[in-house]
Amino acid sequence: MSVFQFIREKVEQSSSIIKMTHGVTSNVHSTISGYPNIVGQAWIGGDAEAFAEKVVTKLLPAIAELIAAIAGFNLNLSDVTSTVDAADQKVQGMASQIGDVFGGI
Repeated sequence: MSVFQFIREKVEQSSSIIKMTHGVTSNVHSTISGYPNIVGQAWIGGDAEAFAEKVVTKLLPAIAELIAAIAGFNLNLSDVTSTVDAADQKVQGMASQIGDVFGGI
């Protein structure tokens, strides 16, 4: 029994969705990282170079930041779950001690 209003099933479901999103975003990053080479073989000129530069200097770093943020969400969700579990155990221990004190009266 939990003292806190904590719905573990929903937290685990959210964590699973976040992990899936992290995987999808990582795959997108991997795919897009190959675009400058692909484009460079088929597209010649200044526009191709500008496109490749934007992909490498703007898009890929932004996606990498997104991947890090998604991983951070899951890490924080895991930390919160651990904190709730620890607090719940502590409160249960305190309640048990109070029960022992009143039982001894």
